[in-house]
Amino acid sequence: MAQGLLSVVFAFLTNFWFAVIVWALFGGLGVLFNINSGSLRQAIVPNELLGRVISVAGVIAWSAIPLGTLLGGIAIEQSGDVGLVYAAIGVATTLIAFAFRFTAIGNADRYLPGADSNGAI
Repeated sequence: MAQGLLSVVFAFLTNFWFAVIVWALFGGLGVLFNINSGSLRQAIVPNELLGRVISVAGVIAWSAIPLGTLLGGIAIEQSGDVGLVYAAIGVATTLIAFAFRFTAIGNADRYLPGADSNGAI
């Protein structure tokens, strides 16, 4: 959710150095998300399936990049406002992350081996 909020903030910044700081935080949160999701995958998926699951996750994630680039370009061309598109993407990212908080993905710690019903290990 923090990445989505940072994207909204970034959309309205006019000072270059503040934008650099926000963009660095945005990128850092992306790295933390990748580390956490990769570690969770390794903890939950059986060893004999881990390579396949990591490959499929990578293909899905990397396949979305060209599609997002194309759709973002079309949205910017139609609206004529890059900031508006960034803000809309940030709001969408925040809402999607918030919605997933109430699913099994948002409570994935409950599925770790050795965890009790509250997710404590």
